Amino acid sequence: MHESITMKLLFSPNSPYARKCRVTALEKGVMDKIELVEVSPAENPPELWAVNPLGTVPAMTTEGGMHLCESPVICKYIDSLSPQPQLMPDDLCVGAFVALADGIMDAAVAVVMEGRRPEGKKYDAWVERKEAAISRAIAKFATIPMENSPLSIGTIALGCALSYVSFRLPHINWREPHPQLSAWYDEFAKRPSMVATAPM
Repeated sequence: MHESITMKLLFSPNSPYARKCRVTALEKGVMDKIELVEVSPAENPPELWAVNPLGTVPAMTTEGGMHLCESPVICKYIDSLSPQPQLMPDDLCVGAFVALADGIMDAAVAVVMEGRRPEGKKYDAWVERKEAAISRAIAKFATIPMENSPLSIGTIALGCALSYVSFRLPHINWREPHPQLSAWYDEFAKRPSMVATAPM
């Protein structure tokens, strides 16, 4: 008899934050215990508001009925569901790694949202500032010997961040100046968890 699914993850397919959670669940081997509920935050779905009144994804209902929002909290919960592999060790380096990768996502999403504003209402200088921040953060990661970096929530966040930049902001040419980071990403993107959650 199959164990009933009691956890729900509300997500949007192209959200890098929700993708980070889905990749984490796949790498932990617990995705079969989680019901995926696709929602569009822009349509103000009541099922999303019921879990996360902020109306953003990802949002999650735990086994105990607790409502979680924001990917760091959700990933921490998912990591606790299975002992191996440990993706969120109590390590300051991993914490700093994921914070910077999440910052790339934050800046990239902000640029995308600004691009959807009507012509004449876009703040070009602000977009340039955010894109410059993205480029600087990626350049910082390019100084790290990534081939020696073990799988963690940090590398998952970075993989999702780089993928989102390439997907939504292809004019930001991060690959050419950083061939080693680009090569690392190409290999990381081949992981089954990344292939299964690729943006559409």
